[in-house]
Amino acid sequence: MPMPSHAWNEIKIDFCGPFPSGHYVLVVIDVYSRYPEIEIIKSTAAQKVIPKLDIIFARHGVPEKVTTDNGPPFNGKEFQIYMRQLGIEYHSSTPLWPQGNAEVESFNKPLEKAIRTAHIEERPWQQELSKFLLNYRSTPHSTTKVPPAEMLFNRQIRGKLPVLPTRMKVVDRHQEAGSNQEVKRKKSRDYANARRHAKQSSFQVGDTVLVKKPKANKLSTNFDPTPYKIIEIKGTKITASHNGHDIVRNASLFKKIAEKPASDCDEDEYTTSTGTVLDEQSAQKQPIRRSTRMKTQTQFYGQPVTLNNIP
Repeated sequence: MPMPSHAWNEIKIDFCGPFPSGHYVLVVIDVYSRYPEIEIIKSTAAQKVIPKLDIIFARHGVPEKVTTDNGPPFNGKEFQIYMRQLGIEYHSSTPLWPQGNAEVESFNKPLEKAIRTAHIEERPWQQELSKFLLNYRSTPHSTTKVPPAEMLFNRQIRGKLPVLPTRMKVVDRHQEAGSNQEVKRKKSRDYANARRHAKQSSFQVGDTVLVKKPKANKLSTNFDPTPYKIIEIKGTKITASHNGHDIVRNASLFKKIAEKPASDCDEDEYTTSTGTVLDEQSAQKQPIRRSTRMKTQTQFYGQPVTLNNIP
């Protein structure tokens, strides 16, 4: 996605966990600066999440846009009302497509590693999270090449390591970060397209498709045999319906199938060996006659053997 126009304009929210202690980590990422905020909670219910978001919004202000995945409590009515009351434009990422919430998903990887390391070394992981956040916020980000704290606060923050004084104004690094992100975004897009052998989508509204499903066992098929009809297309986000049941998936999880002509799927007609079409009642009275032509097997040893000669 393109970079927002300013800091704390668009944020993304997700959960990390659960951990053996039963705790979750509520993760909030500013898309512009990549500045992370976290809160430790015991439940993912909306009653527990909303007060934590109020604390974060009190520090940085209310964003204009929020993006989450489709898990609880984000798909509940209470969270939707909370977003409307604050005047926030709310969006949910495509189901079963973590790339739609990539910024916060990428942050969860080093976050989990820091908690896992603290657990192995028998240190209090909640206290270690504070040290991890300080280092993460003061380290140049891999995409923007600028520390998240500098992007958000327009100043350097002092960590454990000494910082050399610089004459360059921090505010001048916003343009540098935007250019670095654009280069990184193009490089990542080209790499992902080449690795996944991506090609232009040919889906249209009204197409009949099958949807890919998780593989449960060795005998399960890759696609659900239930056919769906595409009713809406927004970029790579496709909505399909079957008997009033709507699903939203990425275009890569759909497979177009051709509809059979009406003459091929008419269950009330039967064809005899001579090509005569019978209705269902006549077919019950007159069984279909098998072909009497000679069937010859492949000659493996000696003379060919005909099926008609086999008792």
